[in-house]
Amino acid sequence: LSAEAETAKNLLTAFQRGEKKASEVFDVQQMGRFFALSDLWAGCHGMFWHNIRFYYNPVTTLLEPVGYDNTPFLSYCGLNDSIIRSIVQSGLFNDPEIRSAYVQELERIASPAYIDEISAQLQDDIFRFQEALKIEYSKSALEVSWNGLKNRAQMLQQEIHPTTPVRANYQIIDNKGAYTLRLDITNLMLLPLELLHVQVGDVVLLPA
Repeated sequence: LSAEAETAKNLLTAFQRGEKKASEVFDVQQMGRFFALSDLWAGCHGMFWHNIRFYYNPVTTLLEPVGYDNTPFLSYCGLNDSIIRSIVQSGLFNDPEIRSAYVQELERIASPAYIDEISAQLQDDIFRFQEALKIEYSKSALEVSWNGLKNRAQMLQQEIHPTTPVRANYQIIDNKGAYTLRLDITNLMLLPLELLHVQVGDVVLLPA
């Protein structure tokens, strides 16, 4: 597997040097899902650089994230805030394709229906593990807070669908009877926004 290892190393190095975009090196859907699941479970510990692991897929020739040492719901992970904020300026998450995949996956998993589904699927395994570990760990340390997870999902939904996504100021400029509408818009969201049009009454204005 030495050839595959060399290819994987070269891909990662090319990304670090800015020679390739994140979406050219990493599996976009897998990375989006990794970020979304880590965010839902407040697994910031697994997103520290020394905990991040990758698998090189020889079929897709891309790197895929491997969840490692995530330790969900640690107090210092900011349980009332998205952990994506801590890496939002990184070259990896800054790729619009990966951000889009993150939002699409978060839309799917940050819902009560999804949490109820995985709770039902995992309940038998959770009970088995709790029985095996209760000799060494306290009951509170082994419990899964499904209500806490639902509260976090609601918070993340508000992150991607805020009541006030932007702050804007406008100015009408009169240049010898030719009027121009100038807008200064500040994005208040964690994610980038695209301005499609501005509507004033029944008139739709396209950005210049």
